[in-house]
Amino acid sequence: MNITSSRPDDQASIPQAIVVICVVLAYCLPGLIGHQPWKPDEGYIFAGIFHMLQSGDWVVPHLAGELFMEKPPLYHWVGMATATLASPLLPLHDGARLASGVFVGIALWATAAASRIAWGEGRGRMAVLIVLGTFGLLNTVPLMLPDLPLMAGFAVAMLGLVAHAFERKWAFVALGTGVGMGFLAKGLLAPGAIALATVLLPICFAQWRDRRYFRFLLRALLVALPWLIIWPAFLYARDSAAFVTWFWDNNVGRFFGFSVATLGAASENGFWTRTFPWFIFPWWIFIAICLWKTRARSLGDTGMQVGLAVSLSLALVLVIAGSARVIYALPMLPALALAATGTLKHVPGRLWNVLCALGVTIAVLVALLSWFLWGSLTYTGHVPDWQWIARQVPLQFVLPISPFAVIIAALLSAGWLAIIRYRGRMAQGPLLVWTASLAISWALPMVLLMPWIDAAKGYSGVYESMAGALPTRYSCIQSHQLGESERGILEYTQGIVTVRTEVSPGANCPFLVRQIKNSGVPKPTGEWELLWAGNRPSCANERFELYASRALEEGRLHAEILRRSAVAVNEFYSYPGISYP
Repeated sequence: MNITSSRPDDQASIPQAIVVICVVLAYCLPGLIGHQPWKPDEGYIFAGIFHMLQSGDWVVPHLAGELFMEKPPLYHWVGMATATLASPLLPLHDGARLASGVFVGIALWATAAASRIAWGEGRGRMAVLIVLGTFGLLNTVPLMLPDLPLMAGFAVAMLGLVAHAFERKWAFVALGTGVGMGFLAKGLLAPGAIALATVLLPICFAQWRDRRYFRFLLRALLVALPWLIIWPAFLYARDSAAFVTWFWDNNVGRFFGFSVATLGAASENGFWTRTFPWFIFPWWIFIAICLWKTRARSLGDTGMQVGLAVSLSLALVLVIAGSARVIYALPMLPALALAATGTLKHVPGRLWNVLCALGVTIAVLVALLSWFLWGSLTYTGHVPDWQWIARQVPLQFVLPISPFAVIIAALLSAGWLAIIRYRGRMAQGPLLVWTASLAISWALPMVLLMPWIDAAKGYSGVYESMAGALPTRYSCIQSHQLGESERGILEYTQGIVTVRTEVSPGANCPFLVRQIKNSGVPKPTGEWELLWAGNRPSCANERFELYASRALEEGRLHAEILRRSAVAVNEFYSYPGISYP
């Protein structure tokens, strides 16, 4: 079955803009609210937002009572704003997460605007579908990630470069603003990679070698300067040591690798060689086919030039850097979408058929599995004992029936089927089929199974259990090997701020909480008595333990109270005639 369509945009019998908006909403909204902060990033990002909301300090990010200078505070500022605006209706963490939707919206708008300028009317919505139709974006939109404002910054800067080539007077404002956004999102990565792209363009393409381009860059630099100077200046004035930690350790040190042993996320040999092919699938294939079929003549197009220059510059910086994570490549997606938008007419129909068949297959399998799991959890309270499920989520869980979720899931399924049915009446129907298939594959599990997924990924349950083993008042709690996100979520959910033994080895607290990720870890040295132990469902490899100090009267007294209470409870239920409720 041939599902390609050669119908141009102005002949489309169905308003594609409306369909594209529906696909964007189906992709971006599910999972944006309705769940606790998840690790590895949401815990420490929201901890900084929570501290700023509580203290009014917008300059220095904190995590559980300590300075945390890993990222600049752009996401924190927007998260504070969205959390405040949404506070009457949403919990703080859900309101703060709306910032992710804001930044993704900016990235999609800038990509669409750049593609429309570069490739013509109607190409903007195609670029939006290309960004969303990339494997790399899955599982990132509904999370608090500083890489999302970084992606937005790259997209706005890219818009500025394209606009300059087409003599838009505001182009320098867009480039400078994009560089500034990227800087305040994640530091020196954006200024460095975008600066490299602005150098590559005149080196590789003659049309960029003129004085007008040089003046454009100078004006853009002036726009970027306030973004680059004001917050670092305030930070240095407040705490010069914190400034050095941010600039030297978290920027220079991460790039050259000398601080990754302490900060984590060290790059492995071949990491990006393994990551790039699937992360930017399938659009790198489209670009390669276009360059081959046109004998590289397509490199004369501004959209291709800017898209490849920005994406290759970022790829080069990532490959050289000593730190690596998959989400670091997110800013590459708008640039690749800009380049790929001009390749669609060069892609053979058979490739479209294969791509659409793959998308439909993925969507059907995910949809069937999602509805099956929803039915099993709703009506039986358990799912089959499949190992690939048991490693991620609990097998026993009573899923509450939500008519609203069922209606939304049904509408999503019906909308996807309608796109399949009427694909031939829409411009670039195959592209819509592919992106809509990825959207439904993400949206259905988020809409139908969110309480189940949140029970596995969230920490509130295990932390509430641990807090129940503590006295109402205590002097302090020390912690050992408690992760960044875990400390942030513990403060937010239980109001517990621990004294880290890694920072204060001489801490003399009556209670100790440990996070253990390996079996066979010995008991802590000293006179410690285990009060409580627990873990999240389906996460036995991550365990928390709470100890009381037998050397301090406060800890010894509480441990004795708990022990006698447990004995009394056991004696009560063992008494003849008493049975468990």
